[in-house]
Amino acid sequence: MEASVTVMQALLAGLSYYLGTALLGYTNMLYNPLVIALPLGLVMGDVPQAMIIGAYLQMVYIGVVSGLGGVATVDKPLATAITIPIAIATGMKPELAMAIALPFGILGANISHLEKLIFTYFVHKADKYAEDANTGAIVRCSTIYPQLVKLVLRTTPVALIVYLGPSMVQSVLDAMPEALMHGLQVAGGLLPAMGFGITLKVIGRKDLLYYFFAGFFFLKYFQLDIMAAAIFGTILAFMHINFVGGAEHGN
Repeated sequence: MEASVTVMQALLAGLSYYLGTALLGYTNMLYNPLVIALPLGLVMGDVPQAMIIGAYLQMVYIGVVSGLGGVATVDKPLATAITIPIAIATGMKPELAMAIALPFGILGANISHLEKLIFTYFVHKADKYAEDANTGAIVRCSTIYPQLVKLVLRTTPVALIVYLGPSMVQSVLDAMPEALMHGLQVAGGLLPAMGFGITLKVIGRKDLLYYFFAGFFFLKYFQLDIMAAAIFGTILAFMHINFVGGAEHGN
């Protein structure tokens, strides 16, 4: 069966990416892979698989700071908006999907740089309108026009890649040797561990490492699923704060 995505699905995937980066009202909840995975799953008709892939991506990027000094270093929504539709359309395993997600996440930062370059034009226009006290034009230059540019720059490339990509990706997967496929899956499976490693380094709390190792062996020994592990982890976090004193212990 040939892997394919409809035009409407591709456009909605692009729109999901735009909403994940639009910062409407200074909110960017959709910027997180696990959150944007839900609308993408609804678009593709497979919410469970979309959430699984989104969870993988969330773990990979969990310790990544993507906007240091206002400069984008990685584009998590782009990696998610492209990977999930293509992975679902081709039946790709989540571990293998990580191999195509990371390059898109890195390249997507260039879109943000291009946007900022274009937005400077509206800044200069707003300065001229300010000299004439044209408040309506100033508002349009600071809100409407930038969002229209963002809508085009964010939606168009994702829609094209998602629409044209599955058949090409499927051809590559069919031609890929089994050994190489297995190697990519193994590498993709290690990426979430790398994300947690980055998080531990950012936190810089060696006294909390025993929680990490205890949770890992507890999870493996009792064969708990992710939901059970999340519940137990949340309970332990509250216990630590209440009994140890999270605020003063962290100083």
